[in-house]
Amino acid sequence: MAIVAICPYFKKSEGKRAFCEICTLNFKDAKMRNDFVSLYCASFDYKNCTVCKASDAYYNRKDKVSENENECEEII
Repeated sequence: MAIVAICPYFKKSEGKRAFCEICTLNFKDAKMRNDFVSLYCASFDYKNCTVCKASDAYYNRKDKVSENENECEEII
C-alpha cells in the first residue's frame, strides 16, 4: 500500500525502513515502520517528529549562514 506523506522530508518507506531527507530510520519490523509513518510522516502531526524538527533546524541554520555570506559579499 502506498503511503501519502504530508511531511516534506519524507522520501519513501520499504521493508523495515523509512527514508527521510536527512536520515534513514530502521525499525524492528514493517508494522512498527507503518505505525511510525502513519503517526508522523502521513499525518498533520509531522511537526512533532524529532526528524522533522532536526531537518527544520538544519535548514534554518543553513539559511542563516547563506544570508550572512551574502551580507559580507555586499559589504565588500
